[in-house]
Amino acid sequence: MKIARAAIKFFELDNPNKERIYFGWNHAEIFQNMKNDGIIYDRTNYEMGFITNERPIHFVNRTEAAKIAFESGQTKKLHNELFSEDFWKNGQFDYS
Repeated sequence: MKIARAAIKFFELDNPNKERIYFGWNHAEIFQNMKNDGIIYDRTNYEMGFITNERPIHFVNRTEAAKIAFESGQTKKLHNELFSEDFWKNGQFDYS
């Protein structure tokens, strides 16, 4: 299993049992896409993390993602939390 992309798990404010996952190269891009889609969010209804290369789409939080990235060789050091910036290499995002 590997980390495939940055992701945000979003819970609808009027229906907290309904969740959606947005994903992209980095979290800032995802927030912009959510804003463009008219998604209203605050710090209480989303979680930043990542998706793995497993199907169906599998969301993991930053802590779990750090462990997966280290164990799969995507990062050289085991971090407490993973950030999309950890995949910034040579001027671009590289999740390989």
